[in-house]
Amino acid sequence: MKNQWQLVIALILSLLVAALAVLNVAPVPINLGFQIIELPLIILILGTLLVGVLVTALFSTFKIYKEHRKIQKLDQEIDHLKQKHAQELNKKLTEKDQEIENLSLKISSYEREIHNLKQSIPAYMMHEQKNNQAEKNNENI
Repeated sequence: MKNQWQLVIALILSLLVAALAVLNVAPVPINLGFQIIELPLIILILGTLLVGVLVTALFSTFKIYKEHRKIQKLDQEIDHLKQKHAQELNKKLTEKDQEIENLSLKISSYEREIHNLKQSIPAYMMHEQKNNQAEKNNENI
């Protein structure tokens, strides 16, 4: 549908240019400063239109080129920031993994200590009972 509208507009513009060409065939003098030339008015109109289109295209191309370079620089900056962020995250992750490892070692140490204490409780209780028994015997004497 879009292409059909473009075709219709192109046909209308072509008819308009053809009508202008038929109506403006009279030669007009053009003073170039060093020489005077005569051209049909339609040629002068189309020539100035063509120069305007070329100047506009040149400026647009330059602007598009600048924008493209700007986009490339921003993409490079984004990539750099992504790499930097990934490195920082990996560093923090490594630090946290090391912290977890240290805490796991502490937990293992505490578990061994608890196990040893549990093992020594019966012996300690027997020792206390003997001491209490000995104190009672000493008091009785």
